[in-house]
Amino acid sequence: DSQPFRAVPVVCWYILVVELCERLSFYTISGSQEFFLEHIGFPLGRAGGLNATMATLCSVLTIVVSWTADVGLGRYWTILAAGALYVLATAVTAVGAIPGRESAVCYLTGVMGLLPLATAGIKANISNFGADQYDDTDPAQKIAQERFFSIFYGAINVGATLSFGFFTTFASNGGLG
Repeated sequence: DSQPFRAVPVVCWYILVVELCERLSFYTISGSQEFFLEHIGFPLGRAGGLNATMATLCSVLTIVVSWTADVGLGRYWTILAAGALYVLATAVTAVGAIPGRESAVCYLTGVMGLLPLATAGIKANISNFGADQYDDTDPAQKIAQERFFSIFYGAINVGATLSFGFFTTFASNGGLG
């Protein structure tokens, strides 16, 4: 007899934090990107096009990254690599956006080169990795898995809300610069 699986396993809390941080970062960058690109001299149409291209790359690359996870690295290592790449992408993007020292090349390297691959690595694998932590043939774990996914989607919404509700406004109004 299995014991009731009441709590969300510790590993799942790490998964939830990764998802929250990824969505927080993605929506903050994508939500303020057009304003920043206009600020450094891009016309509105081109800034909007670049923003749409970044979002498209993030979605299209999920196919490649999910295949890589399935046949090569596995979900854990793919998520770990994507998380590390996400930190690098965010750092490169932030360096390119330093007030008074803006660099379009540095910024675009972060948001068009590194960030889409990192986002795809997280997006394509993290929810499945969370599901893998449960034995869905056990009724108690099936209930716990449903609880995990409720919290998971809550983390996405918290990340999006904080991004668009605060950080995007903050960044679009000049941030600390």
